[in-house]
Amino acid sequence: MPTNRIALLPGIALLCLLPLSAAASNPPQGTVTPPIFPKVKETPLLPPVQLPSTSARRPVPNPGGPLLLTYAIQMALNHQPLLEEAKQALLAAHGRVVQTRSGLLPAFSLGAGYNYQSAVSGTLSGSSTTRNFQSQIILHQLLFDSGHTLGLLQQSDALQKAARAALNAAVLDLEYSVSQAYYIWQQNLQLVQTDTDNLANRRSQLDLVKATVKAGTGLPSDLVNAETAAAQAAQTLSQAQATARISQALLAQQMGIAPFLSFYSGPPPSPQITLPPLKTLLQTALKMRPEMQEAEQVLQADMHALSAARTTNSPSVAATLQILGNGDQAPPQNQNFTAGISITFTPFDNGSQGGLVEQAEAAVRSARAALLAEKLQVQADVVQAYLASQSAIQRKQIAEAELYNAKLGVKIAQGRYQEGLGLFQDILTAQAALVTSQTDSVNAAAAAWQANAQMLHATGTYFDITNAAVQ
Repeated sequence: MPTNRIALLPGIALLCLLPLSAAASNPPQGTVTPPIFPKVKETPLLPPVQLPSTSARRPVPNPGGPLLLTYAIQMALNHQPLLEEAKQALLAAHGRVVQTRSGLLPAFSLGAGYNYQSAVSGTLSGSSTTRNFQSQIILHQLLFDSGHTLGLLQQSDALQKAARAALNAAVLDLEYSVSQAYYIWQQNLQLVQTDTDNLANRRSQLDLVKATVKAGTGLPSDLVNAETAAAQAAQTLSQAQATARISQALLAQQMGIAPFLSFYSGPPPSPQITLPPLKTLLQTALKMRPEMQEAEQVLQADMHALSAARTTNSPSVAATLQILGNGDQAPPQNQNFTAGISITFTPFDNGSQGGLVEQAEAAVRSARAALLAEKLQVQADVVQAYLASQSAIQRKQIAEAELYNAKLGVKIAQGRYQEGLGLFQDILTAQAALVTSQTDSVNAAAAAWQANAQMLHATGTYFDITNAAVQ
C-alpha cells in the first residue's frame, strides 16, 4: 500500500502544475493584443497619359465648346481628304458630258494666214515680191447619225448621275464612320468614369478594412486583399484612360484633322430608339440609298451605250458652211462662199460594230446583276440594323435592372461587414458585380447609339447638321 502511494505522487504533482502553465500562456484578464498590420505596398495614383503639346496650326473642332456629333460630322465633310476622290470623279463625269454634248452642237472655227514670197532673177533689176493673205470661217453641224451621238450623250449623263450618287454614298459612309468613332469615344469616356468610381469605392473599402483591423475585429488578410483590389482598380483605370485617348485620336482621324489635337466631350446622347415597321424601313432604304441610285444609273448608262454601239456604222449626215478669203491686202478682198452636205456610211467594218455590241450587251447584263446584288445588300443592311436596334432596346432594359441590384448588393455587403456579420470577401464580390453591371450599362447605351447610326446609314438617311457651328 505505501508503495502505490509513492507511485501516484508524480502524477499528482503534474496535475497541479497544469493550471499554472495555462495561466502563464494566457495573458491576464483586461489586456488586449495589439493589431497586426501587414506590410502592404500602397498603390500609386498616377495622372493620365497625355500627348506632348504641339504648335501645329490645324482646324480645331468647335473651339471653346464641347465636341458634339454634328460638329464632328461637319468637320469631316470639310476636311476629310477621302471625299476628294469622289468629288473629282464627279467633275470628270461632268467633263465627259460637256465633251459628248459638243458633238450635237454647231462647231465654229476661224483661220487666218499670211504668205510672203520674194523671187530674185539673174539681173539686178529682175526681183519680184508677192504677198498673200488668207482667211477662213467654217461652220459644221451634225444633222443626223441615227441617234448615235445622242446615245453617247445619254450614257455620259447617266454616268454623271452615277458619280453624283457615288459622292452621296461616300458622304453617307463618312457620316456613319464618324458617328461610330464618336460613339466609341463616348463609350470609352463613360468607361473611364466607371473605372474612376470603382477606384474610389475600392479605396473607401480599403479605409473601412484599415479601421476594422485597427479595432482588432478585422483580419490582416482582408487588408492585403483590399489593397490588391485597389491596385487592380487603378490598373484598369489607367488602361481605360489610354483607350479613351486612343479613340479620340481615331475620331480626329475620321474627321480629317490632326490626331494629336485635344477636345472634350459634351453630355452623352440619350439613346432613344423608335422604329417604324420593317417593311417601311426596307421601302425607304431601296428608295433613298445612294448605292441603289448609283447602280440604277450605271445600268441606264450601259443601256445607252448599247444603243450607241448598235448605230456605230449607221449613216451620218452633216452640213458644212465655209467662207474663204484670199488677197494681197488685209482683210482679203476675194471672198468665196461654200455650202455642202456630207454623208458618211461604213457598210463593212470587219466585225468592229458586232464586237462593240457584244461588249455592251455583256455590260448591261453585268449591271443588272450588280443592281440585284446591291438590292440584296441594302435589304441585309436594314435587317441587321433592325435586329441590332431591337437587341439594344432589350439590353438597355436588362442593364437597368442589373445595375440597380448590383448597387444594392454593395450596400448590403458593406453594412454586414461593418456590423461584423459578413466577410470582406462579400464586399469584393459585390463590388466586382457592380463594376460589371456598370460596364454592361455603358455598353448597352453605346449599342443603342451605334444601332441608331447603323439604321440611319442602312436607310440612306443623313444626319441633320444644318445648325452645326464649325470653324
